[in-house]
Amino acid sequence: ETLAWRGRKLVGGRYLAVSSLMAIGVLVASSLFFFLFPRLGIGFFFARSRATQQVVGFSDEVEIGGFGRLKTSAEVVMRIEAADADLPPGPLRMRGLSFDNFDGRRWSRSDERTWILPLVADNFVLPVRREAVIPTDRTFSMKVYLEPLSTDVKVLFAPPRPRRVAFLDSRFDILRGRYKKAMLTTGGDLVYRAPPGTALYYRVESVAASDPVAERELLQAASGEIPGRIRERWLQLPADIDPRIAELARTLVGAKAGLWAQAMALESALQRLWTYSLEGDQDPEAPLADFLFGARRGHCEYFATSMVLMMRSLGHPARLVNGFVGGDYNEIGGYLMIRQGDAHSWVEVFFPGVGWRTFDPTPPSGQLAPAEDGVGMTLRRWVDGATMTWNKWVIEYDLERQIDALKG
Repeated sequence: ETLAWRGRKLVGGRYLAVSSLMAIGVLVASSLFFFLFPRLGIGFFFARSRATQQVVGFSDEVEIGGFGRLKTSAEVVMRIEAADADLPPGPLRMRGLSFDNFDGRRWSRSDERTWILPLVADNFVLPVRREAVIPTDRTFSMKVYLEPLSTDVKVLFAPPRPRRVAFLDSRFDILRGRYKKAMLTTGGDLVYRAPPGTALYYRVESVAASDPVAERELLQAASGEIPGRIRERWLQLPADIDPRIAELARTLVGAKAGLWAQAMALESALQRLWTYSLEGDQDPEAPLADFLFGARRGHCEYFATSMVLMMRSLGHPARLVNGFVGGDYNEIGGYLMIRQGDAHSWVEVFFPGVGWRTFDPTPPSGQLAPAEDGVGMTLRRWVDGATMTWNKWVIEYDLERQIDALKG
């Protein structure tokens, strides 16, 4: 009886209150220790490596039709952190790789040189030709968290017309025995060098037109000689190209004269007169001819390929570009999720004295992945938000993250 009385006294309200306060104190102290104590353990000296994802369309060779297989995939490729005012107007377009050679079925990239971009105040700076600087352009900035991708070419995704890139997790790379570098290819693509399986966290600044009227007038007035290096690389046509393609191009542009007017005419005609489809039922022997003159339906790579070839048949340098467009906003984590299903192909046309500009001949219904809603999508957003938080603040939380957190 005495022991029972003592037991009741020991586990009374005061005991529970004191033990709870002690537990909370230990938790707070442990959290402070985790977040504030310099994290220079073994993990600090190794790359942030995780399992890679396989994504088609970002290699030296791509067969038309590849991106159609990705449109239903919800696998997250990258996450974009930016305020609305820091994003370019319209759906976000993250440029990947450009292609110059087409053999009738496949796009390939010529042997390319790469240049390591100069590092200025922790930023890799891209060269800007004098004619490309336009007074009405605005600068936009965003942070990109790129998952490790199992691709032949290590692509540094960025909006068209990037200006600066800064790796936000590279201040102590020299201590790890690794160093990431941003490079530019002959085709104007941003690529990087880093250990395999490395998740990248970087900031990219790009420019975009803020005045559509001024941009249109600039492109309408563009004139001048096409540089030889541009003409040699971006006017290639297959030796056995179907002659109907050039004839179709002339028919669609009609009496319109000038580079801008003809590019707009082809873009508009393809959007209006052909149908977007993911069926992938084109004739395997002549898929592009079937798209243009037979079934007249297909997905983005068929639309983009058709416009590039027709522009080139008219004597205008153009190239096919693969990347991602759109995304899904994750309100849980406060970022834009770019999924494999957001993979897309579009066109860039060269304007003498101005540079390359984006055109998208795919009908609007096919430019963006179908919007997802319902309980399933809400759950995926919660899971992805939790995964993003866990990776950033636990798995990959080290001295660099501590410095960023203390600065913030």
